[in-house]
Amino acid sequence: MACAPRPAVGHQKATNAIKVYLSEECGKTASNLTEADFAAHVSQWHEELHVLADASVMPHAIVVFGRAIWPHAWHTFHPNHHGLGQRVSKYEAIWEDAPHRMNRIVIGGAVPHELLLVRLRHPSRAAKQGTAKWLINTQAFRKTVAASR
Repeated sequence: MACAPRPAVGHQKATNAIKVYLSEECGKTASNLTEADFAAHVSQWHEELHVLADASVMPHAIVVFGRAIWPHAWHTFHPNHHGLGQRVSKYEAIWEDAPHRMNRIVIGGAVPHELLLVRLRHPSRAAKQGTAKWLINTQAFRKTVAASR
C-alpha cells in the first residue's frame, strides 16, 4: 500500500520526482514508493519541462538517480510516448544494455537543442559502476560528448 502524501510537518523529505512532501517512513528511499506514487506527479514534471522549453532554457543534461523514476524520465522525451515527445527531433539510446543508461535527445525548434538524459546509480549505494566518475570515463560518454561539439 502506498503512503498517502501529507502536509509538511516534522521530519519530512521531498524529492523532485514526487511533488509533495512525504513522511520519513514513506519517502526516505525510492524503494518505499510505488509506481503510483511516481506516476501521480509525472504530468507536473512534463509541465515544468514545457515551461523550460517554451522559454528556451532547457538544460543540456538531466541526471536521474536510481531506477525508480527512470521509465518516466525517458518516456518524457521518447517520440512514442507523452511528454515532450512531439518536440523531439532525435532520440538516441547511446547504449541500451548497460545497467545505467544515457540518451541523446535533440529538441527541435528554430535552434535545435541537444540534451543528455543520464541515469546514474543513487549516491548512497557503494558500487563504483554507475557513478558520475564511472560514466564520464566510459567510451560511450566521451564519444557522445565529442560528437555533440
